[in-house]
Amino acid sequence: MAGVCSPVRRAGLPAPDPFLVSYELGRIAFDPRTVVLDEDWIASGVNLVGAYLESNPHLPAADVTACGRVALLQLMTSLYGVKQHYLAPGLLQEDLDGFWRLRHAAAQRLLAALGDVENALEQAAHHR
Repeated sequence: MAGVCSPVRRAGLPAPDPFLVSYELGRIAFDPRTVVLDEDWIASGVNLVGAYLESNPHLPAADVTACGRVALLQLMTSLYGVKQHYLAPGLLQEDLDGFWRLRHAAAQRLLAALGDVENALEQAAHHR
Protein backbone atom coordinates (compact mmCIF):
# COMPACT_ATOMS: atom_id res chain seq x y z
CA MET A 1 0.00 0.00 0.00
CA ALA A 2 3.03 2.20 -0.28
CA GLY A 3 1.67 4.31 -3.15
CA VAL A 4 -1.75 5.11 -1.75
CA CYS A 5 -1.90 8.59 -0.29
CA SER A 6 -4.69 8.58 2.23
CA PRO A 7 -5.52 11.15 4.92
CA VAL A 8 -4.14 8.68 7.45
CA ARG A 9 -0.77 8.57 5.71
CA ARG A 10 -0.64 12.35 5.18
CA ALA A 11 -1.19 12.74 8.92
CA GLY A 12 1.90 10.60 9.57
CA LEU A 13 -0.06 7.71 11.00
CA PRO A 14 0.78 4.11 10.07
CA ALA A 15 -0.68 2.77 6.84
CA PRO A 16 -3.88 0.75 7.16
CA ASP A 17 -3.64 -3.00 7.31
CA PRO A 18 -3.53 -4.45 3.75
CA PHE A 19 -6.64 -6.46 4.61
CA LEU A 20 -8.55 -3.18 4.52
CA VAL A 21 -7.54 -2.60 0.88
CA SER A 22 -8.72 -6.10 -0.03
CA TYR A 23 -11.89 -5.55 1.96
CA GLU A 24 -12.69 -2.21 0.37
CA LEU A 25 -11.89 -3.36 -3.14
CA GLY A 26 -13.72 -6.68 -2.77
CA ARG A 27 -16.90 -5.12 -1.43
CA ILE A 28 -16.97 -2.61 -4.27
CA ALA A 29 -16.02 -4.98 -7.10
CA PHE A 30 -18.10 -7.94 -5.94
CA ASP A 31 -21.19 -6.27 -4.61
CA PRO A 32 -24.00 -8.87 -4.25
CA ARG A 33 -26.15 -7.14 -6.86
CA THR A 34 -23.33 -7.32 -9.40
CA VAL A 35 -22.47 -10.93 -8.63
CA VAL A 36 -26.08 -12.14 -8.83
CA LEU A 37 -27.62 -9.85 -11.43
CA ASP A 38 -24.78 -9.35 -13.93
CA GLU A 39 -24.21 -12.37 -16.15
CA ASP A 40 -20.60 -11.27 -16.76
CA TRP A 41 -19.98 -10.37 -13.11
CA ILE A 42 -16.36 -11.57 -13.01
CA ALA A 43 -15.38 -9.30 -15.90
CA SER A 44 -17.34 -6.42 -14.35
CA GLY A 45 -15.54 -6.86 -11.03
CA VAL A 46 -12.13 -7.17 -12.64
CA ASN A 47 -12.78 -4.08 -14.80
CA LEU A 48 -13.59 -2.11 -11.67
CA VAL A 49 -10.41 -3.39 -10.04
CA GLY A 50 -8.44 -2.33 -13.13
CA ALA A 51 -9.86 1.18 -12.89
CA TYR A 52 -9.03 1.27 -9.16
CA LEU A 53 -5.46 0.22 -9.97
CA GLU A 54 -5.09 3.08 -12.44
CA SER A 55 -5.53 5.49 -9.52
CA ASN A 56 -3.63 3.31 -7.04
CA PRO A 57 -0.88 1.62 -9.10
CA HIS A 58 1.30 0.71 -6.13
CA LEU A 59 -1.13 -1.63 -4.41
CA PRO A 60 0.49 -4.99 -3.72
CA ALA A 61 -0.62 -7.70 -6.15
CA ALA A 62 -1.45 -10.01 -3.24
CA ASP A 63 -3.95 -7.48 -1.85
CA VAL A 64 -5.61 -7.16 -5.24
CA THR A 65 -5.74 -10.91 -5.82
CA ALA A 66 -7.21 -11.49 -2.34
CA CYS A 67 -10.08 -9.02 -2.70
CA GLY A 68 -12.51 -11.61 -4.12
CA ARG A 69 -11.78 -14.03 -1.30
CA VAL A 70 -12.15 -11.27 1.30
CA ALA A 71 -15.49 -10.26 -0.23
CA LEU A 72 -16.59 -13.89 0.00
CA LEU A 73 -15.53 -14.14 3.65
CA GLN A 74 -17.45 -10.98 4.46
CA LEU A 75 -20.57 -12.31 2.73
CA MET A 76 -20.31 -15.64 4.56
CA THR A 77 -19.72 -14.26 8.03
CA SER A 78 -21.87 -11.15 8.22
CA LEU A 79 -25.09 -11.64 10.12
CA TYR A 80 -26.58 -8.34 8.97
CA GLY A 81 -30.20 -9.07 8.12
CA VAL A 82 -30.28 -12.43 9.86
CA LYS A 83 -30.03 -10.92 13.33
CA GLN A 84 -32.80 -8.46 12.54
CA HIS A 85 -35.01 -11.22 11.15
CA TYR A 86 -34.85 -13.29 14.32
CA LEU A 87 -34.18 -10.77 17.07
CA ALA A 88 -36.03 -7.60 16.12
CA PRO A 89 -37.93 -7.59 12.82
CA GLY A 90 -38.44 -4.07 11.55
CA LEU A 91 -40.83 -2.22 9.30
CA LEU A 92 -38.88 -3.11 6.17
CA GLN A 93 -38.09 -6.66 7.19
CA GLU A 94 -39.25 -8.15 3.88
CA ASP A 95 -36.77 -5.94 2.00
CA LEU A 96 -34.01 -6.86 4.44
CA ASP A 97 -34.82 -10.56 4.00
CA GLY A 98 -34.63 -10.11 0.22
CA PHE A 99 -31.25 -8.43 0.55
CA TRP A 100 -30.02 -11.28 2.76
CA ARG A 101 -31.16 -13.84 0.15
CA LEU A 102 -29.32 -11.85 -2.52
CA ARG A 103 -26.16 -11.89 -0.41
CA HIS A 104 -26.56 -15.62 0.14
CA ALA A 105 -26.85 -16.21 -3.62
CA ALA A 106 -23.81 -13.98 -4.21
CA ALA A 107 -21.77 -15.97 -1.69
CA GLN A 108 -22.72 -19.23 -3.40
CA ARG A 109 -21.81 -17.89 -6.82
CA LEU A 110 -18.55 -16.33 -5.64
CA LEU A 111 -17.54 -19.53 -3.84
CA ALA A 112 -18.25 -21.66 -6.91
CA ALA A 113 -16.14 -19.38 -9.13
CA LEU A 114 -13.45 -18.37 -6.64
CA GLY A 115 -10.61 -19.93 -8.63
CA ASP A 116 -11.65 -18.09 -11.80
CA VAL A 117 -12.09 -14.85 -9.87
CA GLU A 118 -8.65 -15.07 -8.28
CA ASN A 119 -6.98 -15.97 -11.58
CA ALA A 120 -8.58 -12.96 -13.28
CA LEU A 121 -7.62 -10.67 -10.39
CA GLU A 122 -4.06 -11.97 -10.42
CA GLN A 123 -3.78 -11.19 -14.12
CA ALA A 124 -5.15 -7.69 -13.55
CA ALA A 125 -2.74 -7.14 -10.65
CA HIS A 126 0.29 -8.11 -12.71
CA HIS A 127 -0.66 -6.35 -15.97
CA ARG A 128 -0.67 -2.72 -14.98
